[in-house]
Amino acid sequence: MSMTRARTLALAAACTIVGATGALGVGAITSWAHFGHHHRSFAAFHPGAGGFVGRAVHAEAVLVTRDGFKNVTYDRGVVKDISGQSLTITEGRDTVTKDVTLTIPGDARIRVPGKTDATLADVQNGWKVVVAQLAGKTVVFAHPPFAGMHP
Repeated sequence: MSMTRARTLALAAACTIVGATGALGVGAITSWAHFGHHHRSFAAFHPGAGGFVGRAVHAEAVLVTRDGFKNVTYDRGVVKDISGQSLTITEGRDTVTKDVTLTIPGDARIRVPGKTDATLADVQNGWKVVVAQLAGKTVVFAHPPFAGMHP
């Protein structure tokens, strides 16, 4: 999958979440000041166009494309365990959490800081992660938590 396609997939997932949860963005828009310039290296981890993408931990939607309907799934959390192609993440924070195990296909695009051809083995426990799936394609964005960032 080309970098353009990976970005398109991530953008589609973000736009889906924005469209699917519209009114929920008001509270998160006001919290935008919390995020500093160093948080902008991965757009998937902070409030985006609708201002609340950073609060969503799971979303499923159906997009209409010129080729028909496409299912989109979005999961965000903290890496708890990696075993083979299984990625277990903890969604939520503080006392409201849920563990979810996702099967990451071998052809998934893995994006980690400082690596162009990353694999799932490059992702570490405790890292922030976003997994976006669209029409059979998967992209995993992962990075170590920033200083002062919520777990």
